Amino acid sequence: METRPPTNDPKTIWQHQPTEPLKMSAEEIRHKLQKRRAKARLQFLALCSVVLGFVGFSAFNFVKSHEALQRAGYGLSIIWGLCSLYPISKRIGPRNQAGDAALMTHL
Repeated sequence: METRPPTNDPKTIWQHQPTEPLKMSAEEIRHKLQKRRAKARLQFLALCSVVLGFVGFSAFNFVKSHEALQRAGYGLSIIWGLCSLYPISKRIGPRNQAGDAALMTHL
């Protein structure tokens, strides 16, 4: 009997596939990451200003209205606007990373 695995075995094909050399250095990856984080923070600040404008508009109309249903609607929109910012701020991630943190360049 032959002990060699067949040539069309997926495991063998996967293990012997050619690898590509790295085209970006770790410093280039870190620089792109910093640029993307800065862009994400800027977009988040723009979103905050829009949401705060919406909350201000709703608060003004909440104080101005006298009917319970309108006040409930404006109150819910204020709560929704303020609560919507928290999950988005968590997605942005940490503001800065330690300088000596290991940069993972593989999966």
